[in-house]
Amino acid sequence: MMPDPAGRTEEPLTRSDRDNARHLRTSRDRAAEEMRSRLAAIVESSDDAIIGKTLDGTVTSWNSAAKGLYGYSAEEAIGQPITMLAPPDRSGEIPVILKKVRRGEKVDHLETVRVSKDGRLTDVALTVSPIKDASGNIVGASTIARDITGQKRAEEQLREKEAQYRSIFEATGDGLVITDLDGNLVDANPAFCSMHGYDTCEKLVGRHATEWIHPDYRQLHEDYAAAIEAGRRFQAQGVHVRKDGTSFPVEIHGSAFTYRGELHVLGVVRDVTERARAYELLERRVKERTRELSTLLEVSKDVASTLELEPLLGLILDQLRTVVDYTDSSLLVFEGEDLVTVGYRGPVPQERIMGTRFPPGQGRMMLEGSGHMMEPIIIEDIRSDAPLARAYRQVVGEELLRRDFGHIRSWLGVPLVLKGQPIGLLAIIHDEPGYYTERHAELARTIANQAAIAIENARLYEQAQSMAALEERQRLARELHDSVSQALYGITLGADAAITLLERDSNRVAEPMEYVRSLAEAGLAEMRALIFELRPESLENEGLIAALEKQAAALRARHEISVRTTIHCEEPDVYLEAKEALYRVAQEALHNTVKHAQASSVELKLECGANGVTLGISDDGVGFDPAGSFPGHLGLKSMRERTMRLGGTLEIKSAPGKGTRIRAWIPSGRQ
Repeated sequence: MMPDPAGRTEEPLTRSDRDNARHLRTSRDRAAEEMRSRLAAIVESSDDAIIGKTLDGTVTSWNSAAKGLYGYSAEEAIGQPITMLAPPDRSGEIPVILKKVRRGEKVDHLETVRVSKDGRLTDVALTVSPIKDASGNIVGASTIARDITGQKRAEEQLREKEAQYRSIFEATGDGLVITDLDGNLVDANPAFCSMHGYDTCEKLVGRHATEWIHPDYRQLHEDYAAAIEAGRRFQAQGVHVRKDGTSFPVEIHGSAFTYRGELHVLGVVRDVTERARAYELLERRVKERTRELSTLLEVSKDVASTLELEPLLGLILDQLRTVVDYTDSSLLVFEGEDLVTVGYRGPVPQERIMGTRFPPGQGRMMLEGSGHMMEPIIIEDIRSDAPLARAYRQVVGEELLRRDFGHIRSWLGVPLVLKGQPIGLLAIIHDEPGYYTERHAELARTIANQAAIAIENARLYEQAQSMAALEERQRLARELHDSVSQALYGITLGADAAITLLERDSNRVAEPMEYVRSLAEAGLAEMRALIFELRPESLENEGLIAALEKQAAALRARHEISVRTTIHCEEPDVYLEAKEALYRVAQEALHNTVKHAQASSVELKLECGANGVTLGISDDGVGFDPAGSFPGHLGLKSMRERTMRLGGTLEIKSAPGKGTRIRAWIPSGRQ
């Protein structure tokens, strides 16, 4: 027995104890071997490269994943320095790593680059840990390497996309704003900040959307948030407010947006000020065009409905001002070779302008300023030294310009053209130089065309009036010759006979005097009828019944026809136009009776009902076929048109040898 250090005596081991100890060591060795085998299997089956090395960097172990990653077999790698895997620019990393390992430190997830056997560079993530023995001493290092080439490539692509998106975000002209679901600004691009008056976006971060939304459009923001929360896109027109308090119109698009892993709202804000201005300009132009067309329509209506020249020309000049503004304007027409002012609107008293004549040659000089007489002429400033300005001053005269037209600066002259020939001039003046444009000239030309038509219509109307007056004078001459002159001649003969008998046999004077009296009555009736035709306003004063009675008396006196009037009512309660129509129907019917019917008797009948007035004319003449062609056809057509225009009817019953009956009915409603 041997004593232990403490002085105790150690008992000798029995054989059984030695067997147990040997068995225990064998079990431990077996377990350790199984553990090593299990670890080796795990290392070998790992997807990551697992490399063992000494503290000086010599490779001691190499799994299959390491071969796949770097291309070296275990036989090629083991015993080689680990620096063979480092590219030249990364060779300094390995000594640093080994130094940390010797200090017992772990290098965790170091992203670096390694070179494989074929020279290919690979992005890897390294985890290097110290290897300790049973006594805790660091005896080597274990490296786990993972190929992160795909991850790096994906990250790089992601960074590129983020950079692209950011550059788009920063560079786009539309305002982009990211807010959280509560409406607080998280991020915005420079365009959004600039359009709201901020030099940097930092001053807006964290602020609520209501700070840049106009108070009148706050409800719009609530609708915006509700749409996003419901998973819908949002689009609307609104008004935003700048930092200085001014407002501007915007178009807003909103959608849900994942930002930094959380749900946010991406708003696209477009400043539509220019669009709004363009729309307002379009609306203004539409209104201007509508006003222009309305004015032209009014001028056309006036031209069509008014035949008196002087008031019509003044009205045209008044309407012209609504589409072409002026200080004063004139309408001038050619009378022979002279150009005469027939219409004027302006600051100079009209009596000093109306009738002004430009002598032969000078008037046409005004129209020839553009080289011919059919195109508008624009003089930007008559005081300038331009050829047209000098010509204008020469035509008008310096004295007249100083006295009456010192305010003239811009001048627009438009020829009045009719049937390809100039008949006058529309002159438009403004006290602002350079005021008139080609657009003004086109509008004025349209007005000038209407004025030319008005002048021509007035001239034709004047000619028609002259012809009508001439025809009426000729008709009156015939009527006076056929009736009144004959009556007066008969009266003269009767008076001569009475004077002769008075001297010879006074008892026989009564007969020629009675003849004279009857002729005087007939002449008086004829004159009354003629005067009534010349003065139709008498119909309003004397009434329809009196007018029909005068017609009947004139017919009796003029043609010795039996005329009976049957009046079944008092003066009809209808408007004047209806009375005149009935009177003209009676007049035309009696004229046809005398001229074509060869009748010996005629009856005029007037009846008044609750709904209208009926006029009947019947005769015992030769009659006719109403469906055929006959001399009085146009007169019957005129009678029918008169009654139908007033909502009435005209019935004609006749047959050869059966006389004629005409019945005209006109409703009694007030006009």
